[in-house]
Amino acid sequence: MIPNSDVSQDEELSILLTTASEIIEKRCGRKFEIQEYIEKHSGTDWDHLFTKNYPITNVDYVKMTEEEVNDYEIMPEEGILFRDSCWERGQRNIEIKYTAGYEDNIPKSLEQACLFLAKVIYTEEWGKASERIGNQYSVTFIQGESNDLPPVVLALIGPYIGRAVR
Repeated sequence: MIPNSDVSQDEELSILLTTASEIIEKRCGRKFEIQEYIEKHSGTDWDHLFTKNYPITNVDYVKMTEEEVNDYEIMPEEGILFRDSCWERGQRNIEIKYTAGYEDNIPKSLEQACLFLAKVIYTEEWGKASERIGNQYSVTFIQGESNDLPPVVLALIGPYIGRAVR
């Protein structure tokens, strides 16, 4: 445990947390920090339109074939725009400008996953298959490239892994 008065490692810890956060966002296929987005979508004649990032906190506009549309319902937690009359079929014919993400309410499981992953990176434990301290110290690493996150991190972020967006 680092005492609060010791700030000598703050920069390194900040970089580790940022790195862990970026790895988790990449794996989840979405951003978690609140920000503004402009996305183009292809209409499918379906009544649901999925945004890439969520939860949605605000929708500035939705345009379908360059005309503004207002007859939709926002399902903020799911990142869905629902429309009774469906979203007109077309290639990249729908543009959405919206704000999504967590401001001060990032789920605790995501925070815990980030902290755990930062610790694993810091202690250089990522990629170890086994370690023996007995008569002679030895460590075995996973062969080849291991893109998989530690199982506990995968379990914590599982509910937040994004869906594919067209």
